[in-house]
Amino acid sequence: MSVISATTFIAYCTGNIAGTQVMRGKPYLPPHRAKMADDGTETDSDAPRYVRGTTIISILLAIQVLVIISWRTMLVWENRKRAREIEGMGLSAEEAERKGQILGAQDVTDRKNVFFK
Repeated sequence: MSVISATTFIAYCTGNIAGTQVMRGKPYLPPHRAKMADDGTETDSDAPRYVRGTTIISILLAIQVLVIISWRTMLVWENRKRAREIEGMGLSAEEAERKGQILGAQDVTDRKNVFFK
């Protein structure tokens, strides 16, 4: 299992656990107890509009979009920095590609491999 698959699975499970806490529906009451709900004992429900849950999920979605945009910006910046380093070495695109493949075959991580894009 890859790191990304494991992270995605953990995030999926965490979201399912958190979702049950955020979206609170009406509790099921058997017919013989249905009249007990009128006394206000079971008023902790967001149904039917789920405004609180929808607001929380919208905020989390906005945070996710900001994280993705930040991550993209960081990666573009890193790739431009690497391109400047390669230009400073005076290598052609083919030579840089070949060196990147050689370092990749030697199991050099993408952080240490300047030629990784």
